[in-house]
Amino acid sequence: MIGSNGKLIENKDFTLELPFIFGDLNILEFLELKRKIDSSLFEFSEISNLYLYKSKRWDIETHDGNLIKLPKNNVKEILNIYVQMYEEKKINKKTIIDFRQKNQIILNEK
Repeated sequence: MIGSNGKLIENKDFTLELPFIFGDLNILEFLELKRKIDSSLFEFSEISNLYLYKSKRWDIETHDGNLIKLPKNNVKEILNIYVQMYEEKKINKKTIIDFRQKNQIILNEK
């Protein structure tokens, strides 16, 4: 587990449902992403997997199977847009939502 101070914590009595993180993890980059998520309308508890790419860009996979492809910038705003779209039922389960292109949202069913 990664503590809020960035230190790794060994926990054998795992009771929390935390996301798996894939990629060449930099703890400071993860903590920055976590801060952006926490400041948005998106709930961290909805995340099943996080993917970090060499380009320092993140993807988020939710528990209901959606894959959110984040841009490098404006992560908080993008997550707020995702939440609004989800609440308005504009996104089905198991959809790829690509926010990487400026001023575009690309939706693809998995």
